[in-house]
Formats: sequence, C-alpha cells, structure tokens
Amino acid sequence: YLFRLLGLVEGDDPLAQMDGQTRRRKTLDAIKRILIRESLNQPLMVIFEDLHWIDGETQALLDLLAESLVTAKILLLVNYRPEYRHEWGSKTSYTQLRLEPLARESAAEMLTALLGDTTEVQPLRRLIMETTGGNPFFMEETVQVLLDEGALVRAGTARLTKPLGELKIPPTVQAILASRIDRLPADEKQLLQTLAVIGRELQLRLIEGVLHPHPPEAATAPLARSFAGEGQGEGSDDLERMLADLQLREFILEQLTVDDIEYKFKHALTQQVAANSILIEKRKLLHERTAQAMESLYADRLDDHVVELAHHYGRSGDAPKAVDYLSRAARWALHRSAYKEADAHVSTAFPLLEQLPDNESRARRELDLQLIASETMSLLKGYGAPEVRESAARALELAQILGDSQAAFSANTSLLRYYAIGADASLARQAAEDLVAQADESGDPARRVIAHALCGYYLSTTGRLTIARKHFETSIAAYNSTSDHSSLRMRDNFCQALSTFASVLFAEGFPDQALAMARRGLELAREIGGVQTLTLGLGYRALVHQWRGDIDETLTVSEELASVTEENEFAHWGSWAVLLRGWATARKGQITHDAALVSKGLEMLRTPAVGDRLWWSMTNIAEVAWRAGDAKTGLAALEVVGDLNETADQRADLVFQARRWKGNLLTLSGAEVEMREAEELFRRCIAHAREGGGKLAELCATTSLARLFAKQGQRDEARAMLAEIYGWFTEGFDTAALKDAKILLDELNA
Repeated sequence: YLFRLLGLVEGDDPLAQMDGQTRRRKTLDAIKRILIRESLNQPLMVIFEDLHWIDGETQALLDLLAESLVTAKILLLVNYRPEYRHEWGSKTSYTQLRLEPLARESAAEMLTALLGDTTEVQPLRRLIMETTGGNPFFMEETVQVLLDEGALVRAGTARLTKPLGELKIPPTVQAILASRIDRLPADEKQLLQTLAVIGRELQLRLIEGVLHPHPPEAATAPLARSFAGEGQGEGSDDLERMLADLQLREFILEQLTVDDIEYKFKHALTQQVAANSILIEKRKLLHERTAQAMESLYADRLDDHVVELAHHYGRSGDAPKAVDYLSRAARWALHRSAYKEADAHVSTAFPLLEQLPDNESRARRELDLQLIASETMSLLKGYGAPEVRESAARALELAQILGDSQAAFSANTSLLRYYAIGADASLARQAAEDLVAQADESGDPARRVIAHALCGYYLSTTGRLTIARKHFETSIAAYNSTSDHSSLRMRDNFCQALSTFASVLFAEGFPDQALAMARRGLELAREIGGVQTLTLGLGYRALVHQWRGDIDETLTVSEELASVTEENEFAHWGSWAVLLRGWATARKGQITHDAALVSKGLEMLRTPAVGDRLWWSMTNIAEVAWRAGDAKTGLAALEVVGDLNETADQRADLVFQARRWKGNLLTLSGAEVEMREAEELFRRCIAHAREGGGKLAELCATTSLARLFAKQGQRDEARAMLAEIYGWFTEGFDTAALKDAKILLDELNA
C-alpha cells in the first residue's frame, strides 16, 4: 500500500483492481500501523502543521491516528488557525493550547538568540519587541530584513550600522516579507516568485522543467530566457547558486526525497506574499508553464497530479484544460469514494465551462460533469434532491444529442432513482422502461443487472410485486450469464440487486428468504468494500430486520449505517439510519405518553424528511403510537402526510402503510363512525395487496380487520379470513406479523 502511495510500483499493480474505498482505508491503516509499531521501539512525536490548509486524505489519516493514541506512546502535535474545525475536543487524550504571542521573557530569550545581549543592541531589542508584539515569525523576519538591507551586521556580535531613528521597520509581517523580497537581486527575486506560483513544496526537476521548457522553442518568454543561460553560463549552475542563496536567506528549505531534491517554503505566508507580488498576466503564464512541465514530467502517472494540474490550468486562463483536469480529479475522487471532494471539483469546473464556446467539445465536457454531479448529489443530498433531477435530466439531454448510449443509461439510472422514491409515478415508469430497453439493447450484462434491479425496485413501490420479482430474477440471471465477475462495476450492481430484491421477497411473504438475501447482499458489499454499496447493503439489511420486528438487530445494523453515513455525510442513507434507529429505540422504550413519543418522532426527523422519508417517518410514529395506545399522537402524525389516496406524486406502498396504521389507530376509540372508516381502510389495503401479490401486506391488513371484527363480536368471520391467509405461509413464523396473527388466531379459536 505504501509503495503504491509513493508511486514505487513496478510491473503489474497488485492493487489495481481493488475498490478505491478499500484501498484508501487499508493504505491509511498501513501508515497508522507503522507508526504504532515504531512507538513500541521508542516514544514518537508526530507533527501536523497548518491544518487550516489540510486536504481530505491527510485529514482522514489524522482522524485515524487520533483514534489510536490512547494506548500508544505517541505525542501527536498539530497546529491550526481558529477557523479549522475538528471532532477531538471531547477526547480525554486531547489537550488544546492557545498559541499566544511570546511572553516578554520568552521574546527576550528569542532575541538573545538572534541578536545577542550586548548593551549596544538593547535599544533595538526593545524596538523589535514593541513592533512585533511578541510574534516569533514577525521578530525573526524583522531581524532578517535589517540584515538584508545592511542596517544590521553580525561580526562576532550583532551591531547596527545606522542610528536607531533611521531604521524603517515595516508595520506588518507581510510588509516585512515584501520588503525582503524586493531587496533580492533581480534574478533571485524572479526565481522566488516563480517558485511561489509552482507551489509550497517543489521538486528540483519540476523547477527545471518550468525554467527550461522542452521543446526549446517554448522558451520564448522573458522568464524562460532569463534562466536559459543568456549571459549566465549553463543556467543550471546559476539555478543551484540562487536556490542555495534563497536557503541562506531563509526563504526556502531543502530536503531530500526518494528520487530527487525537494524545496519547500519556510512559511506559507512567504509563498503567498511572493506570489501576490507578480503581475496577473505573468502569474497566468507561470501557472501555464508549471502545468505543462507537470504534464511532461509526470506523463506516466498524471492521475496522481490531476488536482494540481487543474489548479494551475484554472489560473492560467486555459479553461478547456482546467475543466478536463477538474473532471478527471472528480472521477478520481469518486473512485476513492471521496464524494465531497468530487463535488468540490465539479462546482469549480462549471463556471469555467461557461467560458468555452458552445460546440460539441463543450457539450461532452458538460455531460461528464453533469453525470458526476448527479451521482455525488444523490449521496450527499439524497436521491430525491432537486439537484439530482436537474443534473441527470441535463445529462440525458446532452447524451441524446451526442448519441452517447452509456451516458444516457447512467443519466436514466439517476432519474429513475429520483422519481422512484416518490417524486412522480408516471415519470418513474417512463424512466424504468427506458432504462430496461437501453440495457437489453446494449447486451451489456452489467447494465442489465442494474437496470432490471432498479425497475424491479420501482415496481415494488407501486405494489406490483409479481412483475417486480421477474425483473429481479432477470437481473440475477444476467449476472450469472457471464463467467467474468471480476469487474467491480458488475459486482457492485449485483450487490445492489441482491439487497433490493430482499425487500420484494419479504413483501411477497418469504421473510426468511428475504433475510438470507439481505445478508448475502451485505456480505458481498463488505467484500467489495465500496462505501456506497455498503450503505445500501446496511440499509436494506436493517429494513428487513425492522419489518420482521427484530428490534435489537434493527438497532445494531442501523447504528453501523449511521456511523458510515455520518463519516461520508450521505443525506439519503443518513435519513434511513435516523428513522430506523428512532423506530428501534422507541419500541425498546415502550413509550406510553405523548411528550416522549413526539420527542422520538422529532429524533426520526432530525434529517430533513421529504417524499418517501416523510411518509416513512410518520408511519413509524403512527405504529409506535398505536402500540402505546396513543391515538391522538398517531393520527396527528398521519395528518402531516395528507391525502391517503394514491396520486402521481405518492408511492402506493407508503400509502398502504399509512392507511393500515390510520385504521389501527381509529379502532382505539370504539366509536361506530371511526370503526366503519377503519374497516373501509383495511378492506382497501387487502384489495391492494392481493392485486400486487403482497402476501405479507395482506396478512397485516387482514389481522387488523380480524381484530376489528372480533371487537365487534364477529368472531367466526374474523377467524375464517385470518386462518385462510395465515395458512398460506410456509416460513417466517418468528416475524412480528406472523406472531401477531397467530396470537389473534389462537384467541379466536379459544
């Protein structure tokens, strides 16, 4: 893992086929274990500086280390500006120190190290202390600027060459740095400015590539000519001399790497001031030259540098190249399951896209960005977020114009997920038909696996379970039709098919098969290692446990789901975790009064609930309220979702659940009018379930109706109808629905 991280892999990469999220996790773990192991030999001090500029990957490593410090002999030191935020404050192993300016005694000690403690420099020491306020970097740079201008010399001891009143010390550290840079010889100043544009950490060969571009005709700009040896010998000797001089002046530091010499700015503020001192047009030219040098130098591993290339091209004025590299950076982030990072790259690319001429090339670039945007928004904001529909619809439009069938398929996949969760039933049906047609026409097994699975999922939400099962069976057959299951895309699609198929098996009346299928889907998800597939597997496993009435198992799996979604900030799956945990904790608590029940309901809705999330959360509250005998709170929750008649904007499966729980709640009152309404709701539920083949739903609704009939004295009719549907089942007798039915049936028989 470390060899791959450092680009030291020779020959075939043994990790090339590994899922990006798994490889990322194991790479971070490898670094952590090396540090932990070394701490057994001797205590370690690990230092991270300037966390306010930290990247996502380094942050992940830092978080992993922070979790492992309690028992390790490691002192982890970090520094950051106040705007940086972290989650370590509650850890007993964490201590925060505010870095104040140096106290007078410490400042005096530092000045003694810089200037000495002779009588002659005492006035200067007092002046520096008053000007800098005890800021150590400011103090150091002030002494350095006085040395640079010759006002201060060191000849054994430090002494001033001019009166104290004639010294002009700039009022800020930025001004100090600007003054020091301006006093450099012209060629060294130009070199320092060039380095500042290239980056904070710079390999020598990259510096040479920027200053001596190839082919030679590229060296036409004044910058290139000044370092191309015009009156300066061979150029490389001058470069080494100037780099050495910049080190002596403490602008940059030198360090050795595996295969090159590397330089870094002593302080990020020095780089910032040097870069800002260049005219904008010249800075744009330097960014372009840096990007070109990187393309040449890292041609065999550009993916490792796409973010830097996008940065330089984006500031060079070359919008097409910037968009291309931002798109590649976003794709690379998706490959590593870094969805927020991918979203940031796409957000940066869209404004640059506006600068391009309206032609086919721009359309293809936009298509790629819209597809990435729809995928990232699906996870970060939820499948039903308006941004998902906007990006996917635009991507579909572009794909059709360009004749790109693969892109059209990907766009339709996002659109179907968007519509299927309750946005619009008619549009969901059209998207499902288009997706299946595209997949079958392509003959691509991977496409057929996911297309038929998604279509099956959509049909299950409409209550047409028999047809849904056929699509899932087609999906699995497509996977089994090819012996090549090495493709990550193929296995990922198959895993999603298994997990969603579990919900159909349960609804059809096969709870044990459903649980086995959900377990299989989650096991495959863990094997694959992709975070998106893992969340889906956890979500459906927890959902099956909830339907079965397995409270403890629901809580255990949903807590793992919550952990994964919180880490990755997945809105859609995060809301599942909140709702499932809320249901389980409410059931475990046996809530019996309004205030506590409402509190749990609000906990379920902590994540914004829209579409199917809203219906699901309200029916969960209604169920717990019914079990607590609290009709008022349960009916109030169902009023939030409104009309219980199916419309184009409502899912039939959710309407069914709302009707059933409303009927159950109405029976608590005993009033004749409410009993009649409850009976009508139960009968509609039974008819709906029979039409689509939903035996579990039919059992639940029949149990509710039989309980109502028994309450009204119609025990024979209640027993007959319940015995008929209960007798159909051959498995799942330990599930809540079948146990409730059996208890009621025994009471009726008695």
